[in-house]
Amino acid sequence: MFRPEYICPHCGAGLNKEPLKLVKRDWPEPWRRTRNPYDDQANFVHIEDVAEFYGPDEIAVRVCSACGGMSLFIGNKIVWPVSSGIKPCEGIPEATKRFFEEAQSVLRLSPRSCCALLRVSLETFANWAIPRMGVKDFDSESSLNNKIDALQVSPLLKERLHNCRAVGNDSAHPGFLDLEGKDTLETALQMTEAINDLFAVCMAYIRTAARAKDIKDARNTRKNKS
Repeated sequence: MFRPEYICPHCGAGLNKEPLKLVKRDWPEPWRRTRNPYDDQANFVHIEDVAEFYGPDEIAVRVCSACGGMSLFIGNKIVWPVSSGIKPCEGIPEATKRFFEEAQSVLRLSPRSCCALLRVSLETFANWAIPRMGVKDFDSESSLNNKIDALQVSPLLKERLHNCRAVGNDSAHPGFLDLEGKDTLETALQMTEAINDLFAVCMAYIRTAARAKDIKDARNTRKNKS
């Protein structure tokens, strides 16, 4: 299984772990290595004979095994291309969309910033969605914990969202969460997926409720005319 840092930003498939060699500097002609004339391999010039190369932990290019796209790494972090991440569910409010897309733009560059922005997008969406899901006496000033509980979604999704809330809170307070380890990117990806799942569930609920109201209103209009 590929680690998250070896996921292709072009297509989402796995990147080859063995990188392409990148030239650090070529050897000047007088300093190029020479082969023993009695060596069976004397007629072959090895690439290391004419140049020095970066080590794979310095700078490297990896090629996607599926789409052939290239990705540039410095150390073990991908620096190009910067992935736009997961696209948000259609129909969400602009404020929520803006925070979500900003979070995706820094997903690989700063997973900690991504988690903090995702928490903001979660709260702005909850403020917008809860009244539209028929929840009575909703208090927009209440804690995010209470807002998640008020959402009309499954207990399993609520549990995922509470975990997102906790990670988002910790990401804003140094020392509470180790966001420098190998699992950091995976955490941000899981948080992204959970919040986008919330968007999809709530938008489907809100659209269905709106259609049901339209049908009821149309029926009442016809009855009043008859």
